[in-house]
Amino acid sequence: MHTRIRTRLVRTLTPLLAIAALGTPVLAASPAAAVTNFTAKVALNGRDGPSLNANTVKVDMYLAGQTVPVSCQAKGEEAYGSAIWDKTTDGVWVPDFYVQTGSDGYAPGVPRCGDTSLDSTALPATADLDGRQSPSLSAAVVEVNAYHNGDLVPVVCQATGGSAYGSTIWDKTSDGLWVTDVYVKTGYSGFDPNLPKCASTSAPSSAGYLAKTDLNGRATTQVSAPAVKVYPGGSTIRITCQAIGENAYGSNIWDKTTDGLWVTDYYVKTGFDGFDPGLPRCTDNTSNSGSGYTAKTDLNGRATKVLSAAAVKTYPSGSSIHITCQAYGEYAYGSYIWDKTTDGLFVTDYYVQTGTDGFLSNMPRCDNDQPTGGAPGGGTGPTTGNGTCDTAGHGRINGPAGSTAGTSAEKISRIIALAQQETTKSLSYAWGGGGKGGPSCGIASLSPGGYNDYNRYGFDCSGFTEYLFWAAAGRDIGEGSNTQSRQATQVSYSSVKAGDLLFWGSPGNTDHVALYIGNGQMIEAAPPRGTSSVHVTNVYGSHSYAIRIFS
Repeated sequence: MHTRIRTRLVRTLTPLLAIAALGTPVLAASPAAAVTNFTAKVALNGRDGPSLNANTVKVDMYLAGQTVPVSCQAKGEEAYGSAIWDKTTDGVWVPDFYVQTGSDGYAPGVPRCGDTSLDSTALPATADLDGRQSPSLSAAVVEVNAYHNGDLVPVVCQATGGSAYGSTIWDKTSDGLWVTDVYVKTGYSGFDPNLPKCASTSAPSSAGYLAKTDLNGRATTQVSAPAVKVYPGGSTIRITCQAIGENAYGSNIWDKTTDGLWVTDYYVKTGFDGFDPGLPRCTDNTSNSGSGYTAKTDLNGRATKVLSAAAVKTYPSGSSIHITCQAYGEYAYGSYIWDKTTDGLFVTDYYVQTGTDGFLSNMPRCDNDQPTGGAPGGGTGPTTGNGTCDTAGHGRINGPAGSTAGTSAEKISRIIALAQQETTKSLSYAWGGGGKGGPSCGIASLSPGGYNDYNRYGFDCSGFTEYLFWAAAGRDIGEGSNTQSRQATQVSYSSVKAGDLLFWGSPGNTDHVALYIGNGQMIEAAPPRGTSSVHVTNVYGSHSYAIRIFS
């Protein structure tokens, strides 16, 4: 098999030897730094360090089409999908992504800027390998398929980590990534005696992620907190930890930056819909226990979570109600949520101005009770479509795994048949709805489009595909579209086959997923909301890849 070393992975330190008159090899004097001229793809600012947060020495220092005289390259903060920066003969730094070097990584022949990393040993990969932040399968994936089957992996050292595919040995590469040793051909079933042991396996104290848009850094985990600093869209934000905060844009996860500020995780490109497993939880964010919220009208405080309970106290309209926890209770005014006050009384959440129609993400639950009572008009709960929210539940729900028997073709046939069956059930689109157990009602958080799907019964896009593969073939592909976009094998869209998953976006940064069924058609769970949200449609949009779960 022909192997290749990707140019961005090669790291060499080659001393120049001179032959003295007596034939003794000595180190020659260091020559002047080589200069390689490349072309700027766009107008580039010159900065005083390899970071978008570094000071700008000169705006538009190199215009689009002009020559960029690169003297060396080095790793810096990630910028536009690459961590490589180029230093010019003018002593400034520019992001390599926008310099036309002919390589998507380190350019061959260009030296490193003071690179003192360990020499690497190039060893063949025997499978596609994800590069992770630390030596564990639960660690964050820094780069999906960082090394493809047949690539030469530049290994600098080895260490013991989490068990992976029958081995606890992990290899660290010259890019600072961790890969499972079992799929690196070292020639040894244990540690390679020719490779050093890594001095440390701890993850970095912070990780750099791209801001999807201009993003406000706030002193607390609330969108009402004033912006202390704005992180520009496309810039790298250094995150130290994550925590639960106020619901913002469909997510209650907040990220803490190295500036000590909080940003909404929804607009940070971490590659995860939920917590990033490679980042720790913050220990210093405070909940809103006892926080004051405004009463929308004169509001009765009751000893229990039912409207028939006597009013113990009335909170005047416009007054501040201090809430300690929230819980499900009797259906009241369009909501099952009740709030407990510091007086020990319950008030209907519908008339408390909390800023969300659902549970406050940073408020504890008073108990684990399920919703009680029913919506006006009968039934046991808010009935929509063919299901009842009280009985079906909200959000991702579990269910029995389907059979794993049969060939890949047979599994795909069962998956497509199940998908077609769901198109006949008059299901609505429900943000956060569905899962391994089938359709359910949506979650309390508003959808990215601002819709409240809490009482809608059906699927969202990834809940639908999760259900299909689990119930029809016993395969767990994960809950969110971002997770699903990293599963199994990535194939080009030009070679898409029935049973493949189509994604809108890029791996780890997707907006939608659907099941391809052949002949240019797919089945999806998608708006508009109503009784035909799970439907067959022609493939639309632009696609560069698909995920093939079963080959």
